[in-house]
Amino acid sequence: MKTKYYVRLMRPTFQRAILTVEAGDEEAALRSALQKAEHLSDADWAELDTEREPTVLEMVFSKKESEGDPEADVIE
Repeated sequence: MKTKYYVRLMRPTFQRAILTVEAGDEEAALRSALQKAEHLSDADWAELDTEREPTVLEMVFSKKESEGDPEADVIE
């Protein structure tokens, strides 16, 4: 007997931003960049040289396992 399975997949998209910081060493530059990153707008981020990333398997569950799971309803 066959069972219905739900397989949730994901395709990641990476956005990049290049910041210029002044610092005494690489560790300080990293800290400074992370602080600046908190204030970047959506427009500051770009999909530069977008590469197609492989599909990532997130979850597999059977129809029976999905009963009462709201995410299963979304998939179906």
